[in-house]
Amino acid sequence: MATRSQWLVALTGIVIGALGTLLMTDDRTNRVHAQPEANPGFVLRPVASAAPLPAGPVGRYQVSAWGAQRPNAPAHGAYIIDTQTGELFYADQSTKPYSLGTVEKK
Repeated sequence: MATRSQWLVALTGIVIGALGTLLMTDDRTNRVHAQPEANPGFVLRPVASAAPLPAGPVGRYQVSAWGAQRPNAPAHGAYIIDTQTGELFYADQSTKPYSLGTVEKK
């Protein structure tokens, strides 16, 4: 059975927690908002793009990354394909990228 001092410690903890909650949820504190309130004197203007996007594929290399969790060490790596030459590379956490061969269109 709990002694009187144990009940007093538990009750004190509950009271302190309730007071802390009330103080942190007070309307006088600053709250975090997802977006700042609108300023009527502020107008957003579009910004010109630095350079137009290229036609066709955007990048030369395409990456497919993977990861797994093992009991003692994480494992991760990536397959990288050069879209201009069709060469396929492989890299993991312990090696530099090395070629696996080429990919040909059918």
